[in-house]
Amino acid sequence: PDWFPITPAIIFLDEFNRANPRILGSLLKLLWEHRIGSYILPTGSVIIAAMNPANDDYEVEELTDQALLSRVIQIPFDVNPSEWLEWAREKNLNTAVIDFIRHYPEWLITTSGEVKCNPRAWEKTSQVLNGLSKQVADEFLPLVLNRLIGVQAAKAFLQFLDGAKSLDPRIVFDNPTEVLGLSADKQIIVLERAFTIASQEERLESFTASLAVILPKLQKEVAVGFYRNILGNKDEKVQAALKKLLANPTFIKLALMVTNI
Repeated sequence: PDWFPITPAIIFLDEFNRANPRILGSLLKLLWEHRIGSYILPTGSVIIAAMNPANDDYEVEELTDQALLSRVIQIPFDVNPSEWLEWAREKNLNTAVIDFIRHYPEWLITTSGEVKCNPRAWEKTSQVLNGLSKQVADEFLPLVLNRLIGVQAAKAFLQFLDGAKSLDPRIVFDNPTEVLGLSADKQIIVLERAFTIASQEERLESFTASLAVILPKLQKEVAVGFYRNILGNKDEKVQAALKKLLANPTFIKLALMVTNI
């Protein structure tokens, strides 16, 4: 066949346990001998299969054929919110989705009413947020989110959106002590937004001066959250700003506070 590799390759068999038993039976030689008929995979090739667990959440078959099971090693994987957030940033998912999951990782994968809230649903939510006009979003977003991530998750996410919209990051420059009156999650958001503004508008000196005022009173969880978020921000201007601040006394104190030295 045209797709058969001629150099070492990774063969990925997705949704493995959705296949018809006859199809799975035909894969036994491939799994054990790396062979399909007279075709043999190049030395060094690897076969990886992925499947969902056989439970009430997925319409899949439980693998019970010992001939098949003896040819594979099953390794369970769980969703790691930190790793998912790193992936979400690389894929440029909507920042509201990233911020929400960063502050409330328990919503990444859970049951929300009758809907299973999972990473794929949040990716779709990001696509919806990026694609809807403001007029359409104002009218239909709650209904769409109810279907995508479930009623409970949609309610929590919409409340988060409303709270985030009201945050003006310029208070960091104009009256930094006002930041301390916000909840911890909102402090992280407003500091990150202000740092982005400072990076884009060349106001780093003003930002670090404000940060110096509030840093002694910041909770460690806020300092850690803010520091990690800006380190993970892939924006070129943000990264350039971070390099400029490597020797800044305030940022050194922030780094020491985060690393617990």
